[in-house]
Amino acid sequence: MKMFLFVRKPLFGFRYNHSMRLSFCSAVTAFSDAECNIRSFGELCDKSCPSQCAVPLNRLDRFCDLSSGICPEGCIRGWHGNYCNQTCNTSCLGSVCNQQNGHCTLGCIDNYVGPFCDTVPGTTTVTPEEDTTSVGTESNEPTKTTTTEPPSDKSVLAISVAVAVTVGVVIFIAVIICLRHEKKGHPDPEVGQRLLPVSAANLDGSRRKDTMLHSACRRGTLAQVRQILSHELVDTNSRGEYGWTPVMIAAEGGRRKLVDLLVKRGGDLSLTDDDGYTVLHVVSIKGHLKVVRYVLSKKVVGVNTTGHCERTAVMAAARFGHRKVFDLLVKNGSDLTTVDSDGNNILHIACIGGNVEIVKHILSNVNVDINSRGLNGKTPLMFAINFGHVQVFELLVSKGCILPIVEENGKNILHMACVKGNVDMVRHILNKSIVSVDGEDSMGKTPVMLAVESGHTDVFQLLVSKQCDIHKTCHDGNNILHTSCSRCHVDIVKHIVTGHLINIDSCGQNRMTPVMFAAKNGQRDIFDLLVNNGCDMSQKDKDGNTVLHMACIGGSKYIVERILSKEPVDVNSRGQSQSTPAMMAAACGHKDVFDLLVNRGADLTLVDGRGFGVHHLACMGGHLPVVEHIQNIIGVRDSDVL
Repeated sequence: MKMFLFVRKPLFGFRYNHSMRLSFCSAVTAFSDAECNIRSFGELCDKSCPSQCAVPLNRLDRFCDLSSGICPEGCIRGWHGNYCNQTCNTSCLGSVCNQQNGHCTLGCIDNYVGPFCDTVPGTTTVTPEEDTTSVGTESNEPTKTTTTEPPSDKSVLAISVAVAVTVGVVIFIAVIICLRHEKKGHPDPEVGQRLLPVSAANLDGSRRKDTMLHSACRRGTLAQVRQILSHELVDTNSRGEYGWTPVMIAAEGGRRKLVDLLVKRGGDLSLTDDDGYTVLHVVSIKGHLKVVRYVLSKKVVGVNTTGHCERTAVMAAARFGHRKVFDLLVKNGSDLTTVDSDGNNILHIACIGGNVEIVKHILSNVNVDINSRGLNGKTPLMFAINFGHVQVFELLVSKGCILPIVEENGKNILHMACVKGNVDMVRHILNKSIVSVDGEDSMGKTPVMLAVESGHTDVFQLLVSKQCDIHKTCHDGNNILHTSCSRCHVDIVKHIVTGHLINIDSCGQNRMTPVMFAAKNGQRDIFDLLVNNGCDMSQKDKDGNTVLHMACIGGSKYIVERILSKEPVDVNSRGQSQSTPAMMAAACGHKDVFDLLVNRGADLTLVDGRGFGVHHLACMGGHLPVVEHIQNIIGVRDSDVL
């Protein structure tokens, strides 16, 4: 889905806040001498290890490889790939999948089958004509399905044999990968903020290296830049990361004198970066009025030149609320009737930016529909709510915009205000009785569900005081207690439980209880809160999993210990696919939990319904330290697995 914003992190300057301050003479040697902390990598220690990398067994070890950024200890639950940049399929049980190829290690949730749990029985998967995906690079994009007639007995037999052979081959490959410690893949490119689509065309450009001239321009040192230019060490228009030229970096920093120096030495203001932005876009985003005036004076870049998603410089200024830059661009002939490729006009974009004066100017001087639809069917009012701009919201309401409108996914303005968490805006909407307090979006979610999902306790309490229906469930069967437990919102859980608002043992998705959600997410505070308030820990979900199984997926040794000490528990109980708690701990790579279960009598000779034991499952999960640990315990040889 296309989302909206102007720039990646580099345009905000986030990539360039290096902790190392290099002089011109030491810049060459710094690349080899740099020492990074355990969460950083790269030549200048300027790159962060993927946040999804698993915590090393030795907490003092590096989170990722110093040069490549690969996660040596694997990924946290829900992610896979060498760089932990791919999500496990949402249909995987417990969001657990193989660290190398994404196969669902513990099986699938209801109604899904296949290695990736992406197939529903009675449907056929429609794959792209030129799909060349191989093991280790599978996509997690949802597949399209078409209903088919029930197959004949012979067809069922043939399909079953084919599936069995395919799964066997895939598992064999996964085990070999695990045992041989193979590491393949490519680093995840920096994607910046979520609202910016990153095209494939940008990926190669994002790996370009900045030159010493780029670095000097970033630091804003005129003397160093002059020295580099005088010795002709670097091309004045050389390309760095994301296709940025030195003059773009100088402009982004608001350094007019440096921009002027580069232009006099041949810096080309007409060049664009990998996203198609000019230097005029860059300075308009940052709001550097003097540099904007300088660039316009050179008459090299057209004021209405479009960049990424067909957006102009005046759109950039409006998006980030720079009134003076906006006015200057308008005076120089900016076209305020331009619509970008997402369908957003200047009013939509100004409402995202939140500058009331810019919005007033547009409403007074531009022939634009106040209820026009932009990206995903959103009106200007919806954008103002999404970004929490109360003053813009009130202005649009005073100008007569239509309030009871829904966007493409069925959300109205109250839904959006609850997601944003702005209490004043929610109260304003409720007081005007514009929409129902219990209206549902296309997913069956009410305003209070969305407030709970987003963790906005104050909005949640306001809606409860307005007598909203707290007992409703959304399409997945979860109520607000399940949601707050799964999203780890302790304050909301406490409010619901201590107020006895909802049955503490109510069943949600897959018949999971709130305490199961807390255990699966390793949330000890919520777990303790539920247990101390008398929740039932003896229940099982639809697949036969107990709270102990869920705790072994979550990986909290504290929670597992408390479950085992609370009452007699069968440490070898069977859950989905006949898996034991120890099998789930091994598959998820939780060594401490696995050892605790072994000490409490876990039977390591057992196999699940597919014939896999703890060692197989640890291999399939790609958790090499746990594999080696299990080998030491049970003395299994590689040949025994193969």
